[in-house]
Amino acid sequence: VPVPVYLAAQAAGPEQSATLVLSGSTADGVGYEIVRDDGTRLGEETVLPERSEVERMDRAVADLLTTPDSAAVSALLDHGIGAVYASPPVDATVASALDGAAGLTRAGTTDPEARAWQAVAPSGAVRLLPLADGAVDADRVTVLDAPPSLTGSIDIPSGTGARQLHLAAGASDRWSASGSGGPLEAVTTGSGTQAFASPDDGEVTVSYDSSHRRWLL
Repeated sequence: VPVPVYLAAQAAGPEQSATLVLSGSTADGVGYEIVRDDGTRLGEETVLPERSEVERMDRAVADLLTTPDSAAVSALLDHGIGAVYASPPVDATVASALDGAAGLTRAGTTDPEARAWQAVAPSGAVRLLPLADGAVDADRVTVLDAPPSLTGSIDIPSGTGARQLHLAAGASDRWSASGSGGPLEAVTTGSGTQAFASPDDGEVTVSYDSSHRRWLL
């Protein structure tokens, strides 16, 4: 499904902010794809993601359409999704839910029959979030340049206090990260995506055990 040029440009940029594309209706069933610049798509038949990752994303989309609160939009951000695009014909119930979603705002489309929304908060495939009283402070997120396939070097800006490095990928023990102080502690977010605790300032190297296939959400 073609998305507006500006959404494609966001995906093509260094922050790799993805778009959730919705189709169908609440009566007959709403389908979705997650479109990224590198071509990976959840639901592509030739490359199948792990079932647990599909179930997490199914739940995130269902929550967005049935309970479009800040937690539902936060789950999208955890998956690296910064925009939602509803292809025509747009179901009225879907449009109403997204118009009222906390943390989304209506955006423009080139097709007058389509609808688009963008997250108010910064979005991208790699995010750095400070902790306040042990909880992630989403209001002070920093979106970082994402390496290809999320593996490689990530530049961590200087800062104080505890922080977490969040990746838009399903949590797995195949992920690892290390900085100047050695290996980082792996953390699973509430959305089931991968994160690492207390990254050092400077360069952090993220790796994935490529002996198993991985799917970006």
